[in-house]
Amino acid sequence: MIVEISNLEVVYTGAAGSLKVLDVPEWTVHRGEQVALFGASGSGKSTLLHVISGLLPATSGRVSICGDELSSMGEAARDHFRARHIGYIFQSFNLLEGYTAVENVLLGMAFSGTRPDRGFAAALLSELGLGDRLNHRPSQLSFGQQQRVAVARSLANKPELILADEPTGSLDPSRAQDVLDRLRDLCKQHGCTLIIVSHEAAIIEQFEQSVPFLELNRAFAKAGGSL
Repeated sequence: MIVEISNLEVVYTGAAGSLKVLDVPEWTVHRGEQVALFGASGSGKSTLLHVISGLLPATSGRVSICGDELSSMGEAARDHFRARHIGYIFQSFNLLEGYTAVENVLLGMAFSGTRPDRGFAAALLSELGLGDRLNHRPSQLSFGQQQRVAVARSLANKPELILADEPTGSLDPSRAQDVLDRLRDLCKQHGCTLIIVSHEAAIIEQFEQSVPFLELNRAFAKAGGSL
């Protein structure tokens, strides 16, 4: 198993009281699978990815990723674990403007504590059709090209798991399909498990394994589809 979740709860507490945003009794993802999570905005999909990646601690329950218990780790340990085992693709790309495409990928490598491999970074970008854009900064790239840089960065440390949060949400349909095809092909090529979050039917229907988040997250179901 790459992902094993049981009795997961995430509760936000503030001045107005407590709000349970995740209540996932059980969920597993096997090594090498490509899984799509789909559901309405605000249903907790991104929150679940944050928990799986270690960006957000669970309030209670068990979260095992690649055989390690995230739920027993502190923040620093989770950060280190994520850098070694997980690649994260953000909808907003999160590229650093002061760095070139290849430097953005190299920065992704640096967080793992291993020596950055410029040759591998360049090879990833070339596989994504950006071999002639290595030294371009994000502002010199189209949205589709920026997202492909983000895909390359997520693969920089040869992770076991890729988490993609609405990775095509900011792209037009043709660019979205190109990014999705390249991402799925590279995950297969490098042996990465892929979990993608989307609300776009055209994206979801391409995955043999698709999970309706309304069925997975009891908190969203109990809230009547509104958190």
